[in-house]
Amino acid sequence: MSEGIEAPARPFWQRMERERNQRGWSKLELYEKVREQLGGSFSRMTLDRLRTQKRQPAATTINAIAELLDIPLPEAHVLAGLIEANDVPTEPHGVSVESSGFAGPVPDVVYDPEIARLYEALPPERRELLERVREKTRTRLERQWLRAHQDLEEARQDFAELVRAEVERSQTDEK
Repeated sequence: MSEGIEAPARPFWQRMERERNQRGWSKLELYEKVREQLGGSFSRMTLDRLRTQKRQPAATTINAIAELLDIPLPEAHVLAGLIEANDVPTEPHGVSVESSGFAGPVPDVVYDPEIARLYEALPPERRELLERVREKTRTRLERQWLRAHQDLEEARQDFAELVRAEVERSQTDEK
């Protein structure tokens, strides 16, 4: 078997490296940022092992790296081999981004009642890391939500200007 097939997280490692390079971070800088999120038990070898390790990586490692690099968690989990692509819900809450009109607050990352129940049942010390991941995800999503809303408004204004210009040209052509 080839190395890529044997290492289920290799696609995630490739995406991680691409994102790291785009940010201009060294491997050491990425390691230090991930270690800051996960704490002292995280080793530098963990990042390199994503490329070659034959077993699935820990979800907490993938979550921390994904949050740091703004990789959506469902995509990160698929790339890391933690879940199959067809297991990813396409529209949480049954509402598409297109139909939402960007109205209202960003939905919480915990939208499954069963997950919410399990999360609430955890002792506080176990929820601490999860809560940090949840808050970082929410902050990242709010930034993306706001950028998308701003892009939508700019696109609407640009299109309105194009329509007005075409109306003006057509009126000039008629004269």
